[in-house]
Amino acid sequence: MKDGRTLPRRMHVIDDENLINELMCQVGELEGYEVRSFTSALDFLAQGDAEMPDLLLVDIFMPGVDGFELLKQLEDRKAVPAIVIMSGKDPAFLSAASIIFKDSKFRFIGQIAKPCSVAEIRDVISMERVFADRSNVVSDDATFLEN
Repeated sequence: MKDGRTLPRRMHVIDDENLINELMCQVGELEGYEVRSFTSALDFLAQGDAEMPDLLLVDIFMPGVDGFELLKQLEDRKAVPAIVIMSGKDPAFLSAASIIFKDSKFRFIGQIAKPCSVAEIRDVISMERVFADRSNVVSDDATFLEN
């Protein structure tokens, strides 16, 4: 909170397909996020931790540094965003990857199988706010109990 106003939630999209980036960003803006897109994991990593989003939508299959490697690198950093993994590959593989990420230190929000509908994107993105709201309640309760 800054000057009594709530800062906008930030969402970053990392996908090597420009159309997917545009679609995800448009839906994120409709949901009230400040959005930014990257066409490679290296471009995202170059920004550093100062611009870490609240929510990260990442394609797990990209040329060069893929989504798995990107998330492995992010796990070693202090600021770890909520994540949504995306893929246009075999849905069974996406489900298996989801199981792996649920056991990581990330706040795993969900998965998006491409191609997808706007409704599917909105449903998954909205889960970040639910988790954020829950953690604020827990944090507020802990502060109350400490006093």
